[in-house]
Amino acid sequence: MANILELDHKQARAFLLDGKSYVNFDLPEYFNFDPILQAVSSKMGGYDVNYFFDPEDGGRKKKDPRDRHDVNKVIYGNKDGELAWRPFEIINPVLYVGLVHYITKEDNWSVIKKRFSELRRGCNIEVASIPVQPSKRKARKRSKYVLGGRNLSKTVRLKVLSFDMS
Repeated sequence: MANILELDHKQARAFLLDGKSYVNFDLPEYFNFDPILQAVSSKMGGYDVNYFFDPEDGGRKKKDPRDRHDVNKVIYGNKDGELAWRPFEIINPVLYVGLVHYITKEDNWSVIKKRFSELRRGCNIEVASIPVQPSKRKARKRSKYVLGGRNLSKTVRLKVLSFDMS
């Protein structure tokens, strides 16, 4: 399995535009975001998130999504089957695709990868929550969460064992 930072910009875009990458919480199997993400991506063509506003104008020529409180969709999920309801927000698919197009431009993706590399150098902090791409057609949920948890547990154990108390 490769984490997203090991992918090139085209692979990262494909990974992020996969419906299973669109939300990071559990939804029933019948939720399939692939058709909407692919349709929006093909309609947007080469446009990215800047399509929605003109940065030179402070974002006022076109409607700036920040001016709207209802641009994303809030759904409520129940954690324990009783009273533990909490809101989850699903980003507007058009904004999501625009953002994915923007960050996965070749130059932008290189900057992101370079910055993560710089932050990792000489640092005792390891990010275990970076999304991973399954090597086979395994369930994305399993590879993203279970493996991440295993990596985190393993990393914590190794760090604890090597910690110098003096």
